[in-house]
Amino acid sequence: MKPLDIGIIDSSSLIVLWQCDLIEVLRELFEHLIVPDPVRQESMRSVPQIPGWMLNHQANGTPPPCAAGLGRGERAVIALASITPGSCAILDDRQARACALEQNLPVIGTVGVLLEAHREGLLSELQPSLDAVRAHGFYLSDNLYRQVLIEAENGR
Repeated sequence: MKPLDIGIIDSSSLIVLWQCDLIEVLRELFEHLIVPDPVRQESMRSVPQIPGWMLNHQANGTPPPCAAGLGRGERAVIALASITPGSCAILDDRQARACALEQNLPVIGTVGVLLEAHREGLLSELQPSLDAVRAHGFYLSDNLYRQVLIEAENGR
């Protein structure tokens, strides 16, 4: 049984999970994973082929006013999540996350995906995955890094 229903992913999470060979955790965590068309376009260089189990989706819905300063992919994720019942926006950008939360949308980031994968037994150890995303240029503060490892160890 998959713990989450529908994930709508932004390019930063898609790219780093692809580069770290961790993309399959998304397949195991989400019943459906949607890649909005603007995200697919933004990710093409780093993710040359979207896996067949991911659903490509034309952007529809209207982004809320708080999304005005965001990138096309982030706006598409928020707009699509706002009209897709049971969905979770997969966003890393702080402003995008704040906007999604302002719209009462469930939000998870790349680190949250990895933590959830660890909790579900998909990753036997979390630290190597966190190290891998950092090595691929994903910003993860030392404080958050330690905090997530403590959460994983405590089973929260």
